[in-house]
Amino acid sequence: ETFGLVTEKVDVTLLLTLLKPFLFLILSLISVSLGWSLRARYPDRPSIIAILFIPLFPPVVFFLVMVISYGHRLLLGFLLLSLGFWPALITLCLLESLLLMVSLLTLAAQKSE
Repeated sequence: ETFGLVTEKVDVTLLLTLLKPFLFLILSLISVSLGWSLRARYPDRPSIIAILFIPLFPPVVFFLVMVISYGHRLLLGFLLLSLGFWPALITLCLLESLLLMVSLLTLAAQKSE
């Protein structure tokens, strides 16, 4: 007989708690590079299409953030149940370091004025 919490649920919660700061940093860097590229594109005044797109931007970004978060949750749950805690943690670290590198490269690729 076993008592207590289900270990997989605790492990998923631990991995998702470790994921949140990295996901916030990666998405922040991507949003900074996106804002920088849009600012450089419209130095004087944005076009009418860009102005009409402004109200749609927050729901679209919210949906994309939720999709990315849900994808991470699915991947971590699958890896945790199929391989165990330590391989899932190693995969999480590798994935987040790759995404951080890509977000830093997109930020570094922006042109300065």
